[in-house]
This record gives sequence, structure tokens and C-alpha cells, in this order.
Amino acid sequence: MDKESCRILDYYSILEKIAQECSSPLSAERLKEEFPVADSARVSFLLDLTEEWRGIPAEVNLNFGELADVEGLFFSAFEKARGISPQELYHLSLFLSMASETEKAIEKLSSKYPITFSLTSGLGRRIDLAKHISKTVDKDGFIRDSASPELAKIRKQISFQAKSLSKSAKNLCEKYKDSLQENFITQRSERYVLAVKTEKQRHLGGLVHDVSESGSTVFMEPFELVEENNRLQRLLRDEQWEIKRILRTLAEEVLEAKDDLLQINERVCQLDCALAKARFSERFDGVKPAQGTLNLSCARHPLLCILKGKDATVPLDFMFPEGKKAVLISGPNAGGKTIALKTIGITFLLSYIGVHPPVSEGTTIPFDLEVLCDGGDRQSIEEDISTFTARLRRWNMIWNYSGPNTLVLIDEIGSSTDPGKGAALAASFMEALVDKGCSAVATTNIVQLKVTVENLEKISNASMDIDIADFEPTYRLTMGVPGSSYTFEIAGKYGFPKLIIEKAVSMMPGEQISYEKTVEELKKTLEKCRVSEMEIETELSRQKALSRKIEEAEASIKEREGKILGEAKVEKESIVSETRKKAEEIIKELRESKASKKSIDDYRRAFIGEDSKVGKKNTAQAGFAEGDRVFVKSLNAYGEILKKERGRYLIKTGKVKILSFPEDLSISNLKDEEISSKRILLSRDREFNTSIDFRGLDSDTALERLDVFLDDAVFAGHPFVTVIHGIGTGKLKKRIKDYLTANKIKFRAGLPNEGGDGVTVLLLK
Repeated sequence: MDKESCRILDYYSILEKIAQECSSPLSAERLKEEFPVADSARVSFLLDLTEEWRGIPAEVNLNFGELADVEGLFFSAFEKARGISPQELYHLSLFLSMASETEKAIEKLSSKYPITFSLTSGLGRRIDLAKHISKTVDKDGFIRDSASPELAKIRKQISFQAKSLSKSAKNLCEKYKDSLQENFITQRSERYVLAVKTEKQRHLGGLVHDVSESGSTVFMEPFELVEENNRLQRLLRDEQWEIKRILRTLAEEVLEAKDDLLQINERVCQLDCALAKARFSERFDGVKPAQGTLNLSCARHPLLCILKGKDATVPLDFMFPEGKKAVLISGPNAGGKTIALKTIGITFLLSYIGVHPPVSEGTTIPFDLEVLCDGGDRQSIEEDISTFTARLRRWNMIWNYSGPNTLVLIDEIGSSTDPGKGAALAASFMEALVDKGCSAVATTNIVQLKVTVENLEKISNASMDIDIADFEPTYRLTMGVPGSSYTFEIAGKYGFPKLIIEKAVSMMPGEQISYEKTVEELKKTLEKCRVSEMEIETELSRQKALSRKIEEAEASIKEREGKILGEAKVEKESIVSETRKKAEEIIKELRESKASKKSIDDYRRAFIGEDSKVGKKNTAQAGFAEGDRVFVKSLNAYGEILKKERGRYLIKTGKVKILSFPEDLSISNLKDEEISSKRILLSRDREFNTSIDFRGLDSDTALERLDVFLDDAVFAGHPFVTVIHGIGTGKLKKRIKDYLTANKIKFRAGLPNEGGDGVTVLLLK
């Protein structure tokens, strides 16, 4: 196969569609470059791999979206000496973890998916590196305290120093409160400063780090804070040095594992491509073709299926007639000749990369057949190439590369030159290809060529059918009969002047008109036979379906009759037995008691029913009152009703209050001390993120989410949480502070290592 043949057969356009099914952009780009290779072992392997992946997603939820560009990472980080960023390390750890999970998942299904198991074996061999990275770097690229004992130690010192510095700064705020613009501590250049009124800065003494836009405020570092600020800066510098050392060590580990990482990446990329091919195959209910001679059953071109839908695309059945090695397809213009040719070729190309093409069961193709194709107009003014010259160059290439394992596909063979000479050259070329051992399929509308082929031993005519009633193509292929172009009929249908058409008919050679009429009569006869055959098959199918329905109905009636009779018999026996038993008991009691009132009441209850007062009592119990002790069924807990709210009851169980519907409650007779020992226990073992980010939100939305967040935090039992609001204009921060103050929630500004002015820490206990 060559790239030009692939282009003519729409192979690259279909690859683009298949690549869209990939989970990762990296494997999608790789799939777009995949080239079909006619190798039996390779084709069988790829088709079987796709078949496995059509079943795997239903059993295992795999996603290759974390596929990393490992090759690009090594080139950028080491060959270009750019280094590896914390974010790249984190994504690499995700990729290695995903690879390890894939191996574990497939390992459990190794006997069912042996090919995939062989590809996934060893994908998790670098999970230790993934764990080391995840222990060091978080998803935001932040280096964790657990990265090294030294880093943890330094950060503790930073936290202690920041608290000490904050305390000193607060004391200075109190000391110089008359000189401050605002009574709060802030930072400039990572140093703690005070917001001092410009006219009061001489009263303090210190270093000015910044000035407000209005000029009314200077951000000053009092001399009393200089040494403590310097100490904090030294610790922050030590922290950065330790982080660089940690990252350098990790980079060395990654470089050492280069060969393993590249191999893992290659395998995972191959699996993602297999998944994409499986999804594309399922999209059109594709079928894995078997290896054998060329025999296409209900083949469709995938692009037509995408454009029109599979059900609206007419399928193609194709095989070489017995003793023939080449087929010449003729028929009306826009009748599907080129589509038929492309469908044959693309079925091969897709199968050779492992895609199950849209064909039916029973389709067979050779797995080692090279496909060479010629079609389209490739003339070029710049290269001084005419259409016919370009075609001859293409034919020369096909001739040089063709052999016994070659399928040659040529669209509009013999065109672009004198019809008589073009027909002779085309017939000679097709016959030479067959003699060379090739198989060939070509299309044409040259009458001379169709007549010539009738007399060639190893080449057969075929035609694309047309509905003669309205001259609409049916896109069905009929073997053994040439087709007519129906040029004049189609021209008349589209409103071409009748005078011109009649004149053109009179110019046609008599033998050609006679040939076209003979072909047309033969096609009409074949169409009548086909219609009759279809009617007979339809009637037979209808009769078989009707017989089957009658048999099923009879069987169903017998089954239902037996079931009803059986149930009735059992019910009858049960009623008789129960009645007899009760009657015997009552008669016995009547005899012993000499028909006392009690016996008569018993008789009434047995044969008339329970006293209606019981029903009234049960109905009365449907409501509950304040102070009732109840059992909550869904929580398996006891409590006391406090009040009724909108159809539900507020119940106190221990220190917890809950709302329950009446149907979830029942009256309990337990005492207070017994209820207290059976209270509901609520678990706090759920996941809870101790920080929330409001950046980018408006104030009202942020406060609504803060309210829910605080409820969750209290329920989860966390002593403190962090609210991230950013610095910005300060409006959001002020609204949050006002809310916290109004609700009497303690809070403080964030420390430098916590986010500084951009965060607020809430103290819940």
C-alpha cells in the first residue's frame, strides 16, 4: 500500500474519525499516523485485540485520559535542560498510577483477554516512583511537608516565626494605633508591614516598602520588626533550597527510569488506540472479517454511514465470480460505482489496522493483500501534467509494485483520452495485471471496453443497478451483466432540452444503440426475476412467522391454563381445609359451653370477621403528639417528638434533631433511660476538604456556599478551616469578615505560608 492509494480510498479521513474516540490527545495523534500493513500475523493480532477491547469496557472502567507525553517530557527536561516542573511530576505520577491500575484490572481477566493481558503485563513496575512523587508533590504542584524531614522541620520553624512576628506586629498596631490608617497587619515583599498614615510615618521610624495609589497610606516595616522579618526570610530561603534539592533528586529518579517509562507509555498508548478502534467498530456494529478469499457481505463505506446513517446506506456484496480475477463495474453516473470501489478498498485498509469494518458475518478477506488504487484528477499546470499523463504515471507505479498478492482498484479506467484507444489500453492493462497474478476491480462507462471485456476469459462485467421507472440509482451491484450509463434518460429527467437529446440519439452508432438496448432488456428481465424472488422469499418468511406465532400462542394458552387450574386447585384445597378446621373448633366449643355468648362471638370472628373497633384503634394510632416517645425505623434510633413541621415531625435523639415522615415512625414504650442508651450514632468518617476557594465568585454566592461549608465543617468535627478569597479589591474579604463577625465565629488572617492576605482561617472550636 502507498499513501496515494490510502488518500484515494478516504483512509486518512476515517482515521481522523477513529482518533476522536481516543481518551488521550497523545494517542489520538499517534493513531492518525498509523499505516495499514499487509501482514497476516499482525492483522490477526490487531483484529483480535480490537475484539477483546469491545468487551473490556463493559467489565472494567478504564480511562487513558492521564496518558503522559513521556518522550516529549524527556526531550524537554533533559535534552533541552529545561528541567521537570512539579506539575509535570504530578501528571507523571498520575500516568504511572493509571498504568498500574490498568494492569491490576486486566490481570483479574487474564484468561478472558489473553492478548490485552500480555500487553498490560509489567505496566505497574514503576508504581514506586509514582508513590514517591505523590508523597512529594500535590495536584497544585505544591511540595508537601512529607517530601523530607528537613522540609517539615523548616516549615514548622516558619510557622512558629510567623506567629511570633504576627504577635509582635499586633502589639505595634496597638502601640501606634493613632498613626495607622487601618488597624491590621499586611505584607509587602514578603515582609510584615503596617498601614501608616503618610503624615504620621515619622512618628514610627522604619522602612517604607510601598505606597497606596492615593498616596495617603505608606506600608512601613517598623525597626522593631526588622530582625524578626529577617529571621523569617532566612527560613523561607532555606525552604526554597530544600525544595530545589528534593526536585533535583526526583528528576534523577525519573531519568534513571527512562527506558521503563518510555515502554510503559508505548504500551498504554497502544491500548488507548485499541479502545478507540473498538469504539469505532461498535459504532457501526462492525464485524471481524475472517481470513480467506475476498468475499464481502453487506459492506458499507464508514463515511457514508456517518453521513447518512448505517440503515440508510445500501450495503455492497462483492466477490470475484468463479474463474475470474478481475471485475469491470459499469452503470449510471452517480450510481455508486466509485463508492463500491472505495468500499472494497477501505474494508481492507481498516481491517489491516485492526478496525472491524461495517460488514456482516461471513465476510472474508486475505490478510496479506497489498491494495493499490488509481482515481481522481491529478493534473497539474505547474508540473505540466495532463489528466491522462498523470494517470499513466500512476499506472506505471502500480505495474512496477504489483504482484500475485496485490489488489488493484482503478476508477474510470480508460477515460481522459480517445474512448476507442482508451478502451483498448484499459482492457490490455487489466488483462496484463491478471496475467501477472493480481486481482483487479475497475469502473467505466466506455461501451467499447464493456464489449471487449465480454470476450476476455478472466475478467467479468458487473453493473450498478438503476430504477428504470424514475432513473434513480439503487446502489445494488449485479455480477455478470454490464450496465448502461442512461445518459440521455438522466439528462431528460433533469430538464435538458428534448431537441438536443433527440439529436444526440440520432448521432449514436447503430451497433452501440443495439448493444445498449440488449443490455437494458437483459437488466429488465433480471430485475423481474429479482422482484419475483424477493416476493417469494417475503411470502415464505411471512408464512413461517405466522406458523411460529400460532405455535407460540397455543403453547402459551396451554401453559396459562395449567397454571390457572393449578392455582385454583391449591386455593380451593386451602380454603376448604381452613374452613373445616375452624368449623370443627367452634362446634367443639359450642358443645362444651352449651352455646354460650362467648362461643357465639368466637363463631362471628371466625366466619364474619374481626370487631370493627380494632380498625378504629389502628386508625387512631396513625397520628403522633408532642412528647411521644417514638422509634425511627430508617435510622434504627429512639427519640422524643418535639413538634410537627409541614407534615413531618421534629425528633430529638440524644443531642441530634432530625425531621422524619410519619410512616417512618412507630410509638415506643421505652422509658427515658432506655431511650438514652439507644440513641443514634452519627459517623464523622467522611471525606471533608478543610479549605474552600471563593475566588471568581460574587459575594452573595460566596456567602451561600460558606454557610453550607460551615455546617459540613461542624458536622465533620474540624477545629479550623481555611477560606480562600484572594486580595483583589477587598470587597469579598470584607463581606466574609462581616458575616463571620455577625455569626460570632472566630477568625484570623492567613500566615505567609498559608496564603497571607488572600485567605482567612476560621476557628470553630
